[in-house]
Amino acid sequence: VIFKNIKITTYSNTGFGQYNTSAQGGGLYIKTGAVTLDSGAWVGDCFTDSQAKDEMQGAGIYLDSGKLTIKTGAKISNNQVKNTKTSGAAEGGGIYINSGIVEICGGEISGNSASSSGISGIKAGGGIYIKDGGSLLLSGSFSMPSSGSAGQNDIYVEAADSIKIKN
Repeated sequence: VIFKNIKITTYSNTGFGQYNTSAQGGGLYIKTGAVTLDSGAWVGDCFTDSQAKDEMQGAGIYLDSGKLTIKTGAKISNNQVKNTKTSGAAEGGGIYINSGIVEICGGEISGNSASSSGISGIKAGGGIYIKDGGSLLLSGSFSMPSSGSAGQNDIYVEAADSIKIKN
């Protein structure tokens, strides 16, 4: 499947705070297969928030398995994974890689976050969270600005199969 010139969002006209209460994949959930985000594709303003789930993952995109390719002109931005459960985890504001391959050869990943208000809650990978079984390939020219704070558009690697960077 190729997405081009399309907006994928869970934003509601009733205002900020109308969250998707799904635990995974607020904007796009990829169970298997190949998905490409091409020029003009935007996954943004997606939210996952719940007090009922232990783990909230992938507000923008959740990749269960398969392959996700992000090309020049695609954008993943302003996604927020939030867990307000006392011991809940929030992982992968922009992209959560459970298994499979994400290839980023262009585009932009910006303004994504992972937050947990619980005392022992984990907040990690505001931009990208990589679980064991996941692989990340970075090539070409892409933008991923980070504030340097945990959970703010950063990359968190739990235990990846591979991470490759080439130009």
